Amino acid sequence: MTLSPAEESADWFLDNPLFQAVPAVKEGRCAVLEPEAGSTFAVVAWALRMQSPLSLPWVAQELEALANEAIG
Repeated sequence: MTLSPAEESADWFLDNPLFQAVPAVKEGRCAVLEPEAGSTFAVVAWALRMQSPLSLPWVAQELEALANEAIG
C-alpha cells in the first residue's frame, strides 16, 4: 500500500496522532511501504494490487521481510 504519492515520504501519515495511537505503532511494530527512489509508488504495493502468478511468490518474500523487520 502506498501511503502517499508525494516524493518527500509518508511522514505526513506517520506523524498523525491517530496513527500513532495504534498499539502496534506505539510498540514500533509497523512496516511502511514507501515509494522507491525516483518513483511515486511502492513496488510491493503495486504487486499486491495487480496480482499475477509471477508476482505472488515475489510479494510473499517481500512481505515476509517486512514482517520480520516490523516484529523484530
